[in-house]
Amino acid sequence: GDSQIVLDLCWALAELGHTVTLNAPEGTKPPPGVRLAVMPLSSRGKASPSTDDCELANIESNRELISMQDVIHDASVNKRVAERRHAHGLPAISTIWGGHALHPAPPRNVVACSHSQRARLLKGLDDYMNEGGPSVDARVVHCGIDLDAYRPTGHGKQDFFLWLNRWHPVKGYRQAIELAKATGIHLLLAGESEEH
Repeated sequence: GDSQIVLDLCWALAELGHTVTLNAPEGTKPPPGVRLAVMPLSSRGKASPSTDDCELANIESNRELISMQDVIHDASVNKRVAERRHAHGLPAISTIWGGHALHPAPPRNVVACSHSQRARLLKGLDDYMNEGGPSVDARVVHCGIDLDAYRPTGHGKQDFFLWLNRWHPVKGYRQAIELAKATGIHLLLAGESEEH
């Protein structure tokens, strides 16, 4: 999911000739040409340590490395690196993965992965903006997925649409169905239930 998107982004930037450093938990295998800077603390999806503790420990441990980067793309939960960079007038981009609409604060250079996500982000910031907060710079950049990474070996490509996601209207399965009807191309739908 989100981790693969970050790895694909690192790989693509390295392929374009950028020097890329990935700040990630120990054991992460970076793409070729990408340097790994290990996070000193990681929740690994558990409640403890908190995401805030992990991000603050990472800032403390990698302070010099973070300050040396031309641009930081903060894909963390609470965006503490982006907030610190903005406070010092340094460039940072933040990808909002879910409902953490108030991070970074102030919301600046924000990337949303869909138009509906951007709409929810802006709606969630109404109160913030009414209290004199700055206007939000939120752009939509659709997440790129290397579909060949999900193709079983030994099988040729076939002509059909694949929708693989969480079963939620915001994920676009209705649009996929309409597109398949309009084009006459077969559609394969597979996803994870909203109910756990």
